[in-house]
Amino acid sequence: LNLHQLRCTNYNIKKLTNKGFSFIHGPKILVSDSENTALKLIEYVKESNFKFGINYCSFVYKNSFQGKATRVRVAQKLVNQHESITNAGYIRALFIKDNHENLEKIENIFKKEKADSSLYKVFPYKNKLYFNIKLAYLINKDFNIGVEYYSNTIFQRISYANYFVEIPINNKIKVSAEKYIILKDCILPKTGKLLLSELPNMASEKDYYNFFKKIENINDISYEEKENLIKIKNFEFLRWGLQDYF
Repeated sequence: LNLHQLRCTNYNIKKLTNKGFSFIHGPKILVSDSENTALKLIEYVKESNFKFGINYCSFVYKNSFQGKATRVRVAQKLVNQHESITNAGYIRALFIKDNHENLEKIENIFKKEKADSSLYKVFPYKNKLYFNIKLAYLINKDFNIGVEYYSNTIFQRISYANYFVEIPINNKIKVSAEKYIILKDCILPKTGKLLLSELPNMASEKDYYNFFKKIENINDISYEEKENLIKIKNFEFLRWGLQDYF
């Protein structure tokens, strides 16, 4: 039995309100009675030991997991080798922001260890060295470590507002896959090195919460840095569970 959560739209709002349904606030307006009915039915079937399955497809699930699948497919066309795709389907760009002398030292470490040169890139005019997470183990000093995240979209025509790659649909039609920044210049002066060491081993939102517990013992973390770490979680891992009610 497949159950889908009802959404409130411009087309059905009058009928839903006339029937006295309640709604949930969020990215989209959802019918709370729809979810409550589905959960009660699942509970009833389980308690009654009926031998058939129920699939409840909530908006949170569709929005998160189907959105991820789309982002990953497009991101694979757009990601640079010094970047990587996160568990949530966003493009991650790690960087060190420092003076030219220190960036040169890091680049020399990479060369000494015979790191693949395609996995890092220096932008002297930005005072930045971008590097793939695969090289994180070589960063052994307290540099100014930061991260940026990109999402993506598909346009029928090139917007020329973002980095883009044209994807042929057939011999006549092309679409434009474009990536755009969603978190820029996020510097982590107190927690960057720890995040680098932990991130390659994180597989879920739970692992990120365990990382959060570790940083509680670090002194003088600014409110801004803590807020940025919460944003990072949302770009690294999908949110599990049901819609928040408020």
